[in-house]
Amino acid sequence: MTSISVRLSEDETAYLEAISRNKKISKSNKQSSPGRTLKRLIKWCADNQIDISSSYEKPENSSKKLLEQLHVSLPHVLYLLRLNLLLDSSKIPDEAIAKAKQQAIDYINSVCGDFQHVEYSEINAVGNEIGLKQLPVEKDRSAWKNSK
Repeated sequence: MTSISVRLSEDETAYLEAISRNKKISKSNKQSSPGRTLKRLIKWCADNQIDISSSYEKPENSSKKLLEQLHVSLPHVLYLLRLNLLLDSSKIPDEAIAKAKQQAIDYINSVCGDFQHVEYSEINAVGNEIGLKQLPVEKDRSAWKNSK
């Protein structure tokens, strides 16, 4: 083993002491041990292959972004599913289509209407002509194309 001397600011020492208290890392006399905590922190970083030289995106932010994207997408899926169930033929009069669309809107309002009140922080959602939120992308950046 090698001994290393480190100078820490008050904030850094307080951070290590907080970890020491929360994770119950202490000397044999029950005092918090910033040195032992620093050693455990380094071991944890090595065990989890934490690379501090690259930018680190917190996993919870990625999960939150995914959840927000699902929140925006789910009403569209439900709307289209419901609309598809209500329209099983292309020979339906416009009045019936309008009625089916209204029934589809009523359906998603009753199933997941509160989603429209969720404020997103990880994504930029905008409303469409019927009020559903969307995640638009510039046409030239989209991988989804009309197959014609």
